[in-house]
Amino acid sequence: MPAQGLAKKGSFLGVAGPVDQMKMARSVLGMADTISGDITKKEEIIVDFGDGSAAIGFGEMIKIDDGSYVYKDKAKIKYGPTLSQVDCERLDPMTTLR
Repeated sequence: MPAQGLAKKGSFLGVAGPVDQMKMARSVLGMADTISGDITKKEEIIVDFGDGSAAIGFGEMIKIDDGSYVYKDKAKIKYGPTLSQVDCERLDPMTTLR
Protein backbone atom coordinates (compact mmCIF):
# COMPACT_ATOMS: atom_id res chain seq x y z
CA MET A 1 0.00 0.00 0.00
CA PRO A 2 1.27 3.51 -0.76
CA ALA A 3 1.02 4.67 2.87
CA GLN A 4 3.48 1.97 3.96
CA GLY A 5 6.40 3.41 1.97
CA LEU A 6 8.24 6.71 1.88
CA ALA A 7 6.14 9.74 1.01
CA LYS A 8 6.29 10.63 -2.67
CA LYS A 9 5.61 14.19 -3.78
CA GLY A 10 5.72 15.81 -7.16
CA SER A 11 3.83 17.14 -10.12
CA PHE A 12 2.64 15.54 -13.32
CA LEU A 13 1.57 16.54 -16.79
CA GLY A 14 -0.78 14.36 -18.77
CA VAL A 15 -3.77 14.15 -21.05
CA ALA A 16 -7.22 12.98 -19.96
CA GLY A 17 -8.76 10.46 -22.30
CA PRO A 18 -12.43 10.10 -23.20
CA VAL A 19 -15.00 8.71 -20.76
CA ASP A 20 -14.83 4.92 -20.54
CA GLN A 21 -18.53 3.98 -20.78
CA MET A 22 -18.00 0.73 -18.81
CA LYS A 23 -16.33 2.43 -15.82
CA MET A 24 -17.94 5.86 -16.32
CA ALA A 25 -14.51 7.34 -15.64
CA ARG A 26 -11.59 8.88 -17.49
CA SER A 27 -7.92 8.03 -17.35
CA VAL A 28 -4.96 10.39 -17.37
CA LEU A 29 -1.71 9.06 -18.78
CA GLY A 30 1.21 11.31 -17.99
CA MET A 31 4.74 11.74 -16.71
CA ALA A 32 5.47 12.75 -13.12
CA ASP A 33 8.53 14.42 -11.62
CA THR A 34 8.68 12.81 -8.18
CA ILE A 35 10.72 13.19 -5.01
CA SER A 36 10.83 10.40 -2.42
CA GLY A 37 13.34 10.84 0.37
CA ASP A 38 16.48 12.04 -1.41
CA ILE A 39 15.59 10.36 -4.74
CA THR A 40 14.26 12.42 -7.65
CA LYS A 41 13.02 10.72 -10.80
CA LYS A 42 10.66 11.00 -13.76
CA GLU A 43 8.04 8.27 -14.02
CA GLU A 44 4.92 7.38 -15.93
CA ILE A 45 1.64 7.75 -14.05
CA ILE A 46 -1.91 6.64 -14.76
CA VAL A 47 -4.87 7.99 -12.78
CA ASP A 48 -8.47 6.86 -13.25
CA PHE A 49 -10.95 9.50 -12.11
CA GLY A 50 -14.62 10.33 -12.16
CA ASP A 51 -17.63 11.05 -9.95
CA GLY A 52 -15.61 12.73 -7.19
CA SER A 53 -12.91 10.07 -6.79
CA ALA A 54 -9.57 9.02 -8.27
CA ALA A 55 -7.35 5.93 -8.15
CA ILE A 56 -3.66 5.83 -9.00
CA GLY A 57 -2.24 2.93 -10.99
CA PHE A 58 0.57 0.88 -9.43
CA GLY A 59 2.67 -1.74 -11.17
CA GLU A 60 6.16 -2.92 -12.05
CA MET A 61 8.22 -0.22 -13.72
CA ILE A 62 11.31 -0.37 -15.92
CA LYS A 63 13.94 2.25 -16.62
CA ILE A 64 14.15 3.34 -20.27
CA ASP A 65 16.97 4.94 -22.29
CA ASP A 66 16.23 8.54 -21.25
CA GLY A 67 16.44 7.56 -17.54
CA SER A 68 12.72 7.76 -16.82
CA TYR A 69 10.57 4.89 -15.58
CA VAL A 70 7.52 3.47 -17.35
CA TYR A 71 5.06 0.68 -16.55
CA LYS A 72 6.44 -2.66 -17.74
CA ASP A 73 2.98 -4.02 -18.63
CA LYS A 74 0.00 -1.64 -18.51
CA ALA A 75 -2.39 -4.64 -18.59
CA LYS A 76 -1.14 -5.66 -15.11
CA ILE A 77 -1.60 -2.29 -13.38
CA LYS A 78 -3.54 -2.42 -10.10
CA TYR A 79 -5.51 0.63 -8.94
CA GLY A 80 -6.11 1.89 -5.45
CA PRO A 81 -6.70 3.00 -2.88
CA THR A 82 -9.54 5.20 -4.10
CA LEU A 83 -9.07 8.84 -3.15
CA SER A 84 -12.12 11.01 -2.51
CA GLN A 85 -12.58 14.56 -3.74
CA VAL A 86 -11.79 17.24 -1.14
CA ASP A 87 -12.77 20.90 -1.49
CA CYS A 88 -9.69 23.13 -1.54
CA GLU A 89 -11.21 25.43 1.09
CA ARG A 90 -11.00 22.54 3.61
CA LEU A 91 -7.24 22.07 3.17
CA ASP A 92 -4.61 23.53 5.49
CA PRO A 93 -2.51 25.88 3.32
CA MET A 94 0.60 25.05 5.40
CA THR A 95 0.54 21.40 4.29
CA THR A 96 -0.76 21.78 0.72
CA LEU A 97 1.61 21.80 -2.23
CA ARG A 98 0.95 24.60 -4.67
